[in-house]
Amino acid sequence: MRITLITLFIISTNVYCQQNKSEILESKSGSENQSLDKISENTVLTLTAYFPDLGEFGGHEEEILIKRKKNEVLEATILEYNRICNSCEKVEELKVVKNEILSIDKKGEKAILNYLNKIFLESMKNNHLPSHAMNRYFAKMESHLKLPELDYKYTCFTINFEDTNEWGEFKKLKELLKK
Repeated sequence: MRITLITLFIISTNVYCQQNKSEILESKSGSENQSLDKISENTVLTLTAYFPDLGEFGGHEEEILIKRKKNEVLEATILEYNRICNSCEKVEELKVVKNEILSIDKKGEKAILNYLNKIFLESMKNNHLPSHAMNRYFAKMESHLKLPELDYKYTCFTINFEDTNEWGEFKKLKELLKK
């Protein structure tokens, strides 16, 4: 009886641990058919990461803006902003400290699609309690149509999640796009 209980405990613990793995595998189904064709001259895909370098007192933000130029080439603008201290007496102004513009090839496009898949899956399973010192990750696609008689902005989708640990996928994506 005792051996049976111990065996059941080990099996149930193993099953529970297998279900709570934090590793997310890349999407295999149909990934070769996915593309960023929906991004046009009027559409911008913004990938944002906020890192609380100063804990609950502040941090810095990084963005990757993906848009299509007039010649149909996808382009990524990588922006890094200065650190902002939320509790400092002097109010700091948000400034761009690093600005890189890169052309995106098919390999880069696939990396972006994998990142979107991962951030979506992470947002669905993420169950951390909100805190002032959380890493925050966002993906947002917006279309902006500007005509003389009309200024129309439309959000296609927004995905976000927060985590106490730094999620390495944003930095991996930046490095892949720079290659």
